Amino acid sequence: MSEQERDIFVEYYTSQLDSRWERLKWIKEKEREYGVEHVGSWDHVRMLYHNSTLSYVFTNFLASILSICSAIEAYLSSKISPEKVHVPKYLSQYIRDAFEENLISENTSKELSNFNNYIRNHVVHPKGPTSLSMLGFKITQYTGRKTSWESPDRKTMLPLSHKDAAEKGILLFLQVVKECLKI
Repeated sequence: MSEQERDIFVEYYTSQLDSRWERLKWIKEKEREYGVEHVGSWDHVRMLYHNSTLSYVFTNFLASILSICSAIEAYLSSKISPEKVHVPKYLSQYIRDAFEENLISENTSKELSNFNNYIRNHVVHPKGPTSLSMLGFKITQYTGRKTSWESPDRKTMLPLSHKDAAEKGILLFLQVVKECLKI
């Protein structure tokens, strides 16, 4: 390896390492901010949360989104009334049940529903290559012309990058834990 190649490698590796530390620092700051840094009552969900934050740190943002949705679902299912859990449910139903039982606020319920509908569902059930672009979450439509992948009347889904969407999911999870535990 030439000295120039080595310098490029070291510069790239160092920049990647620095950005990972920045993302990890962001997570720890948010946990402290939400007051859930040392809360032990959600240990059974901690592995899903840890997978999500680890995926986020290592820039696997789509995996982070899916893991955090699983963590939210598992956490809510552990908090709602036991008689409601025995029926197979979807995340949207857990969100509704948690709101009906006053475990989460109306605002958090709406944000979770939007995240489920416009972020999670487009990762889990993509409707083709244009519903989830490499640039983020945006509804685009192919109009049949070479020049237009985005129609003039397209609806914006949530103009979030994958990183922003993963961060939003992590923040929503922390908010759910905070509200359920009445911190």
